[in-house]
Amino acid sequence: MRRTATRSGVGRPVGLLPPGPRAAWVDAAGGVAGDMLLGACLDALARRDGRDPAATARAFLRDLARRLGLRGVRFAAAEVRRGGFRGLQLEVRIDARAHPHERTPGQVAAIVRRARFSPAVRAAVLAVFARLAAAEAEAHGKPVSRIHLHEVGAVDAIVDVVGTVAALEALGVGTLHGSVLPQGTGTVRAAHGELPLPAPAAALLLRGLPVRGVAVDGETVTPTGAALVATLAGSFGAMPAMTVEALGVGAGTHDRPGIANLTRLFVGRPAPAAGTGAVGGGGGEVLVEANIDDMTPELYDHALERLFEAGALDAFVTPILMKKGRPAHTLSVLVERAKLEPVLTALFRETTSIGCRLIEVQKRALERAAVDVRTPWGTIPVKLSLLGGEVLGRRPEYDACRRLARAAGVPLRAVVEAATAAAGRLVTPARRRPGPGGSRR
Repeated sequence: MRRTATRSGVGRPVGLLPPGPRAAWVDAAGGVAGDMLLGACLDALARRDGRDPAATARAFLRDLARRLGLRGVRFAAAEVRRGGFRGLQLEVRIDARAHPHERTPGQVAAIVRRARFSPAVRAAVLAVFARLAAAEAEAHGKPVSRIHLHEVGAVDAIVDVVGTVAALEALGVGTLHGSVLPQGTGTVRAAHGELPLPAPAAALLLRGLPVRGVAVDGETVTPTGAALVATLAGSFGAMPAMTVEALGVGAGTHDRPGIANLTRLFVGRPAPAAGTGAVGGGGGEVLVEANIDDMTPELYDHALERLFEAGALDAFVTPILMKKGRPAHTLSVLVERAKLEPVLTALFRETTSIGCRLIEVQKRALERAAVDVRTPWGTIPVKLSLLGGEVLGRRPEYDACRRLARAAGVPLRAVVEAATAAAGRLVTPARRRPGPGGSRR
């Protein structure tokens, strides 16, 4: 029998994007917000094809609004200078009469589900909003069902999130990596008044991500920007090995001294990292193993928690039998090479091990997505496993099913079966359609 542990709350999950042959790296040295990341994506799309960035962005966004069924929305795009360097700045102009002042996460999800995009795009967008809503709910100490997204009915966030995922699909990006995220100081004015930086929801979304403080008075990572990179990026650190094919630069609204308010997106074909043969950021992944025969078993829970906090992708404990018949355990930890040292420190501090094995590994995995489905007892998150757009597996979230089953006094099996059936009706295998800015142009 094997004991496993997984991260909970709004910690970083495995990256989630529609499949594609290219990789991209988000350079957030100048900060990241939803409009900045979308601007970088559209700038890369236009410059890759030799088109005018501002005109391409406006056409893309108009088509995006049409697919989303959003009325009373206009867009502006222009090349601006931040810190002396160019970038594409986007602006969403909203007719407040056409939209409610605020929307619930469920109302936003309904708009996304009705939108005319590929199932993979919709699934990724829903995952980003679920993550954002969970952070907002935790920050306010309320259930997700009782929180609201502001900024004229969350239109800005809808455009930024859907647009970014659709643009990455149009660029053929299937793997996203992120840089260390800069954190400014001071406060920001929001719907709930003056908030400390990072804003409460953004601070929760940053758990498990690498950050650094910068001498900037103002917001450098917004909640929408944090939700996008935390959900879509599978790793963080230095630029991964790739052959760069396109570079996009998105501009924010500020031109502060000391930092250029720009987000850059490098897009290219993955290449083997020098000396390792592994593909991706940080030189691939490492399996760390230690055989331990002198540690009290109940201490493993704490050790596993610390390993995940240090950056482990997975960690588990397996009972073994060592020489002379001694019972023991093997502690196994999977980690990106870029985060190996913090994980090793946690392992030696929290266990009695005096040494461990380091094994280079390669992985193959199905695409992953998440959807929320309705059952007679409430809404349940369902994890999907996909292969080339075909859904191969549907797994309802166990804790949500158990909570609803206990509240309603019905068998847990009935709730699980209802959620699985609902996911089967909601998501079906489909041929991908080109998103805005895709081959139809």
